[in-house]
Amino acid sequence: MKKFFEEMRFNKFKRTIMKGSEKDVLKATDKYRAKEPETVVPFLINVLRWGDHFTRNNATLALKAIKSSTVIPHLIKMLRQTGDHRNANVVEILGEIGSENEVQHLINCVNDIHTPTGIKAIQALGKIGSERGIPKLFEVYSGIDDPQKQEALKAIKKIDSSKVVPYLFRKLDGNNSRLGFAAFMLLSHVTTKKEVPFLINSMNEKDENVKMRAVQLLGNLSAKEAIPHLLKIIQKKDASLRGLAAEAVASIIVNSPTHYKSQRILAREILNHPNKPFKIFELTGKQLKAVERHLK
Repeated sequence: MKKFFEEMRFNKFKRTIMKGSEKDVLKATDKYRAKEPETVVPFLINVLRWGDHFTRNNATLALKAIKSSTVIPHLIKMLRQTGDHRNANVVEILGEIGSENEVQHLINCVNDIHTPTGIKAIQALGKIGSERGIPKLFEVYSGIDDPQKQEALKAIKKIDSSKVVPYLFRKLDGNNSRLGFAAFMLLSHVTTKKEVPFLINSMNEKDENVKMRAVQLLGNLSAKEAIPHLLKIIQKKDASLRGLAAEAVASIIVNSPTHYKSQRILAREILNHPNKPFKIFELTGKQLKAVERHLK
């Protein structure tokens, strides 16, 4: 009797995959997800391989909900054998399962950049968040007029910034201005306050481009703890970074993109008096208007 009811339930599940709505599919899958998920996996793999667009999408939805690592060998096999319209579903499931071991397969799929599979692979790399996917995502982001640049940006922003920022700083190479500029633009999107110690240390690097970008990012982050380090740069009268460091300090003080005039005035004052103990650093908001009148 138990076997009879199990078979009835399974047949109902199959009908749901073939004709049901997304809501129905998730509800039916939920009954198998906690217990006996392997009961339905072979059926879902077959639908994914041979079904039409509607049923493949339902099978994809169910496999993403189950998140069973046992389906990975079947998915990898399909990547090698089937066409792009199925590979896109396969890659989407791999991204949901989130296996670090399959990152290289996803990286290979990104090479099909102008296909649904390539787009899904970019999204999957962001979802998994593996450090191994960063170089390929940066390659897409830095591509000339690549239509998938924004997809790569969204994926990179999902990866832990402590993995992304050091990699991008290694790309700030003066020998390749295009890649260096792309790295800096990406840094402006992904760098967070937790990278401030890394940025402060980067101001001591030999590469002028690295030091310059670190100074700019500290200003963008309004990192108050960086002010003593920036003032040391300003006090070195022969330093090529003095102007940028002064602008960064001014930006940190003002802490608002609407006060560009205040920033310029403060930066000039800081440069002219690098050793002055600036009580002005404590002023914000409306008080800056008085500061502007005083410094003119």
